[in-house]
Amino acid sequence: VFNIREQLFKHVEHLSLSFFDKNPVGRLVTRLTNDIESINEMYTD
Repeated sequence: VFNIREQLFKHVEHLSLSFFDKNPVGRLVTRLTNDIESINEMYTD
């Protein structure tokens, strides 16, 4: 799961500035965090 998190955040770092103009950063970080936590729960339960 750590590798997935690392890959996703690296991908986000390379997105264009126009992407961030259209998508609020807080919403994006919340979405990534929640999705990664869901994956983590799926594999640890």
